[in-house]
Amino acid sequence: MREIKFRAWIKYPNGDKLSTPVMRYEVQNWASFGNICKNNTDVIVMQFTGLKDKNGIEIYEGDIVKQSFEFYSNRDNEIYNVKDYGTHTGEVVIIASKGTCLRYPETVYQNHRTISQGYINVRTYRSEIIGNIYENPELLKEIK
Repeated sequence: MREIKFRAWIKYPNGDKLSTPVMRYEVQNWASFGNICKNNTDVIVMQFTGLKDKNGIEIYEGDIVKQSFEFYSNRDNEIYNVKDYGTHTGEVVIIASKGTCLRYPETVYQNHRTISQGYINVRTYRSEIIGNIYENPELLKEIK
């Protein structure tokens, strides 16, 4: 069974940046977690996906993840396949029918760059958290 945890962030007074994580609550702390959210409208809550990246860091909704992949291609019209590498980068979301995914990921390979209008499942052994949508929105602005 997946561990249910949340990460909460509180906005700075100017409203455009968020502080470092101020609270981490697990399911046993529902009462105090609820009180914090009820009494402070500037709290943003992200749910733990149950996954960790390749470095052992917990992945939460709203994290920005770069995920590598391998594929085979023909180069210079040669008859054998060559292993190449690429990356998918996007925001982590949890979708009931698909699980933990990257939403509208940017895919980069062989000097090609595309933006998907779909979702790609997170493969933890190939993923690395590079930021989150609240502290590092510029990472997604580069994608869009």
